[in-house]
Amino acid sequence: EIELRGEIYMRKDDFSKINKERKSEGVSLFANPRNATAGSLKILDTQVVAKRNLQLFVYQCFAEKNYSTHWETLQFIRQLGFPVNPNNILAENISEVVKYCEKWQDKRNLLPYNIDGMVIKVNSLDLQRMLGTTSKSPRWAVAYKFPAEQVTTTLNDINIQVGRTGILTPVALLEPIELGGTLVSRASLHNFEEIKRLSLKIKDKVLVEKGGEIIPKIIKNIPELRNGLEEEIIIPDTCPICETSL
Repeated sequence: EIELRGEIYMRKDDFSKINKERKSEGVSLFANPRNATAGSLKILDTQVVAKRNLQLFVYQCFAEKNYSTHWETLQFIRQLGFPVNPNNILAENISEVVKYCEKWQDKRNLLPYNIDGMVIKVNSLDLQRMLGTTSKSPRWAVAYKFPAEQVTTTLNDINIQVGRTGILTPVALLEPIELGGTLVSRASLHNFEEIKRLSLKIKDKVLVEKGGEIIPKIIKNIPELRNGLEEEIIIPDTCPICETSL
């Protein structure tokens, strides 16, 4: 008997292909590969899921084998024919760990899938058992998160979305930019207070990053790049759908 644990993901090129197909079919696009993967796994029709070309990396196994280290279990998983991420090392000390994390921080966009960091694990299985786990995560593993990638673009306009409860959410329409491996053209501003806090105007140059490498957000505007053609953002006093007073 064996229990395998891993992570299912979607490659960047498959994500782009799926969104092109969805656009041609006139259905809403997926926001990012992570959401597309999670949504795919909830579909009951396996033929539809199979077309999404989802991938897997196995990173842990529980089996009746007399292994003493996590590294040995990864080799065992490979021998069984399961995919194991090739971009890992057995580090001798914490300096090697830091050096390896910094290497991939610079090279992460070269990978065919999105990552927001590295996972650092204790190698000894005895130490893993001694350290144990909390209700949410193991104490013998920690995530090294990369700083979010930031790019500058133009705020072209503001679109107002009306939620199911009637709440109005302003959405920034951006000049499309490549960010974290995907093309970004929209960012939620959450509410009108956020627009005031950021002192935003239409046609402002803005700094954008992906929160947790997933959700695009505007970090700040760059007022020194204004040329006088910027426009004030008008907060609506009526609902854009039913024209009811707000």
